[in-house]
Amino acid sequence: GAQAEQAFPIDFVEDRSYVDLLKAIYKGDGATGAYELGPRLVQRKLWKDAQAAFDECVKQDAAFSARVPDLSRILNNEAAFKGSARRIGSDQLFITYDFSDAAQAQDFAPVQQPGQIAVENGELKLTSAMMGAWSLKGMDFERDLEVDAVAVFETEKTSLLFGSFYKFERKGYFAVLNGLSPPGHSLHRFDGPQKSVALNAQAAPKIVAGAETRVRFQVKSGLFKVFIGEQEVINLADAYYGKGWCLLGTSGGTVRLKKLTIQGRANPIEIEKRFAE
Repeated sequence: GAQAEQAFPIDFVEDRSYVDLLKAIYKGDGATGAYELGPRLVQRKLWKDAQAAFDECVKQDAAFSARVPDLSRILNNEAAFKGSARRIGSDQLFITYDFSDAAQAQDFAPVQQPGQIAVENGELKLTSAMMGAWSLKGMDFERDLEVDAVAVFETEKTSLLFGSFYKFERKGYFAVLNGLSPPGHSLHRFDGPQKSVALNAQAAPKIVAGAETRVRFQVKSGLFKVFIGEQEVINLADAYYGKGWCLLGTSGGTVRLKKLTIQGRANPIEIEKRFAE
C-alpha cells in the first residue's frame, strides 16, 4: 500500500526523547540556545533539565544571569504543596493558607525579581521596591482561576498584583490593585517583554493603608472580575491567553496577606502529580 505520514502532538513524546530532541535543535546556538531550551523544559516540568540548561546558559554568557528564573524551591520539593490542598472533582485544585508555618512560603517560586517573600507572624509578607512576582509552584491553571485574600497594604503607594495564565515568556495577565500608573486598579495583558496593554482602569475605591482589606481576583473562561471588599472594580472579557501560572506580586513596598485561598482548573494529570507520594 501507499505510504502515509502521521503527525502526533509533541506531548506524546517521552520526556527523555523530548530533552534529546530539543538539545539537538539548539545544538551550536551557544548561550542563546541554552536560554531558549530552558523555558520549554519548564513548560514540560522537567525542572532538573531546565536548571541545567539555565546553568549552562549563564556559564557561557553571564549577562543572562538576571534573566533566568530561580528553580531551586521547585527542585527541592517538586510537587507537594505546603498549604492545605485538596482536589474538587478531577480537574479543580483548592489550596488554603493560614501562614501558621513558615514553610508555606516555599509554595511560591520567584518569577520576576527583585523581591522578598516570607511568612512572618502568621502572615505572608511580599516586599519589592520595583515589581516582584512569584508563581504558585509553576502550576498551570486552565480557563478558571480564583484568588481570595485578606491583605494589608503598607503605604498608599504599595501595590498588590494578581497574575493569571502567565508564562516564562512574560505572556499573560496582571491585575494591579492600588497602582500608580494608571492610578487605582487595573488589568493588563502582557504579550512578551516590554509589551503590555492596559485593558481596564478604575480609581475607586481607595485602599486604606494599614487596614485589612479583602481582595478577590476571578477569571472564568475569559471573563475577569476583581473585587475590593464587596465592590466590583473590574469586569471585562479577554480570552487571548487561557493557560499558565497563578502569580502573586507587589511593588512600591510591602503587602502582607493574612489569609489566602487559590482555586482553579488544571489538567487532572498535573493535579495527580501534586498529590503523588
